[in-house]
This record gives sequence, C-alpha cells and structure tokens, in this order.
Amino acid sequence: MPHLIKKEISLNNLVGIRLNRHYPSISHLFFVDDSLGFTKLNSSTSGVITRTLQTYRKISGQIINLNKSSVCFSNNTNDCIIGSLLRNLNISLMQHGDRYLGLLAQFLESKNVTFAGLLNSLQSKLSEWKEKFLLQGGK
Repeated sequence: MPHLIKKEISLNNLVGIRLNRHYPSISHLFFVDDSLGFTKLNSSTSGVITRTLQTYRKISGQIINLNKSSVCFSNNTNDCIIGSLLRNLNISLMQHGDRYLGLLAQFLESKNVTFAGLLNSLQSKLSEWKEKFLLQGGK
C-alpha cells in the first residue's frame, strides 16, 4: 500500500498534510493491520483514493472493511467535496468523540481537554508502579 500512495503523491494526485512549514508532509501511518491516511482534498481526491484502494485489493487479495472505516475533515473543507468523498467511498463520517487506539480521534476545543484522559491514565499507571516499587523496597 505505501508504494501505491507514494506513486499517487509523485504524480501530484494526492498531497500529504504538513503540521507546519518546517516539517515534511505526512500522507499515511500504518499500525499492524490499521492505516491512517492524510491528504488535502480537491474534486478528484475521492477518485484517486477509490482507485488506490481498488488497486491494493487486486494486488493483495485483501478486502478493506468499510464498515470499520471512517473519515474526518478539517473545519474548512468544502461540504460538496465531503459529500462526494463519502458517497464515492461508501464510508462513514467519524463522529465527535470517536476513539482510535484508545485516544480521541479528533481534537476537541483544546489539546489539554483532548489528551486529559490519556494524561490521567498515565498518571494512574505511574502511581501504581511507584507504589509497587516502594512496597518492595520497604520489605
């Protein structure tokens, strides 16, 4: 799959996103059997994504489960382009509060609020480890 995405990027059919001007663009991330794609949208993007996924399916024999797939968009994305992509890919729109790998998939009003759950979980784990370590030291 990465080579198919890189090919589309080299042809300027897909454009990754940049976190800021000093960082390289990001087009995809893979985790075991999950993948995340990032691209700027235009009127032809949904066709490019559909074609890339179909090519991947033909080459690999794997079928992408669209029932477990979803997309999210930045606030300034054109509604017509969103509708076109959702129809062409037959994929659902990610809902506010959906999670991916235990984290909120979309940023909320602030990063502090978005990552508060993760921070609390980490602090709880660290407290448990600290307690276990201190208990063994006291023995």
